Amino acid sequence: MQAVVHAVIHRGAVRPGNEDTLAVGDWIAGNDVERPKRFTHDLSAPLAVIVADGMGGHAAGDVASRYVTETIQQGAADVADAEAAGDLLIHANRRLYEAMDTGVGAPGMGTTVAGVILRQDATVQFNIGDSRVYRMDPGARALTQLSVDDTPGPKQDNGRTAVQT
Repeated sequence: MQAVVHAVIHRGAVRPGNEDTLAVGDWIAGNDVERPKRFTHDLSAPLAVIVADGMGGHAAGDVASRYVTETIQQGAADVADAEAAGDLLIHANRRLYEAMDTGVGAPGMGTTVAGVILRQDATVQFNIGDSRVYRMDPGARALTQLSVDDTPGPKQDNGRTAVQT
C-alpha cells in the first residue's frame, strides 16, 4: 500500500518570518515551502506527516516547532492508536519543557502541532491547538477537516469548516 502526500507551508501575511516546521517521514523543513512538494511512500513502515506552527509573538517559536516535530518523528513508529498518539504528544510537551529548562530555545516558547501517522492497518490523526488535519478523497472537490480545534475558531458543521463572514 502506498500513500501520496502533498505538503506546503507558508509564513502567512502577518509575520515577517516563518516559525513552522513540516515533516513527511524523514524529510523535514523549517522554511517556507511555497510550492507543494509531492511525496509517495510505501506504507510497509508507518509514515508520520506533521506540521507544527511556532507560536508567533512568543520567543523561539521556530525552535519549539522543530523540537516538537523531531520528537514526534522519533516516536511515530510506535503509535498505533489515539491513546498512543496522546502519550507521544505528552512526551513531546515534557521534552519541550526540559529543553527550556536546559537553555534550548527560550522560556515560554510554544507551538501548535497537527498530523497523521499512516499505517497499513490504521490512520491516527492528532492535533494540539488550532493547527488542522484535512483529508481530500480521490475525485473530491473539497477538503474534509478531520481534527477538532482546541481553540475558538470558525463554527464547524459535520466535520467541515463553515467560515463566518
